[in-house]
Amino acid sequence: LGPLLAQLGISLFVSTYDAGKLVVINSYQNKLNFSFHNFERAMGSAAGPGRLAVGGKDWVYFLNNAPDLAPQIAPMGTHDACYLTRASQYTGDIAVHELVWGKDELWVVNTLFNCLCHMSSSYNFVPRWRPSFIDRLAAEDRCHLNGLAMENGMPKYVTVLDQTNTQGGWRPNKATNGCILTVETGEVVVKGFAMPHSPRVYGDRLWVCDSGRGALVSIQPNQGSKEVVVQLPGYPRGLAFVDRYAFVGLSKIRETAVFGELPISESK
Repeated sequence: LGPLLAQLGISLFVSTYDAGKLVVINSYQNKLNFSFHNFERAMGSAAGPGRLAVGGKDWVYFLNNAPDLAPQIAPMGTHDACYLTRASQYTGDIAVHELVWGKDELWVVNTLFNCLCHMSSSYNFVPRWRPSFIDRLAAEDRCHLNGLAMENGMPKYVTVLDQTNTQGGWRPNKATNGCILTVETGEVVVKGFAMPHSPRVYGDRLWVCDSGRGALVSIQPNQGSKEVVVQLPGYPRGLAFVDRYAFVGLSKIRETAVFGELPISESK
């Protein structure tokens, strides 16, 4: 992985909410290099030109690149960017599962309130879209809206764990009823996933982590067909594409009320 990151000239950002860290993974002398940065219950993160956004327990943090400081970081001459937290927005605990920079604003996947929203200096958040089966805004995590795929700088698809309109209603059928919705119409593109996460539009396809089955899946949206591209040895969450490579985050199976009774845990 070290030589590959060097070849591509990239770094990977991984959030882990249990440890409250944003982990930066890059290559130094063709070997992996890790740095750990504290954000309470770090979840969604978004990278844009010269800027980062990180969603935490009650805040969204905004970091800007200070390129004049990068050469001064030891070992001297090994860094080409230095991101510093310059602002934050209080949201309260809304379970920020994903953040994505759009054309003009930051899009926030507000899982607790079952919606996509924007930041505001006057409110905790401003709701912009919610599934048609959600009848009102409520801090009840009714469908576990958790992932957002963008196309041309605008929201295109979202993942939900079930089409339910009651508090925590997605939990009983989390292993079978996950689906992908179009933002434009709210219609179902494909269903039958086990806790899907991280939808992405890349190339001419839609991609998603079928997390409860430990699989990376590609989808032809116009046909509603899906194909397992690779089976993975863990619970996949987090997906990014660079060139011809897909980087997928994996975590261990946790035997809890949320992550138990899934196909991937039963196969272990």
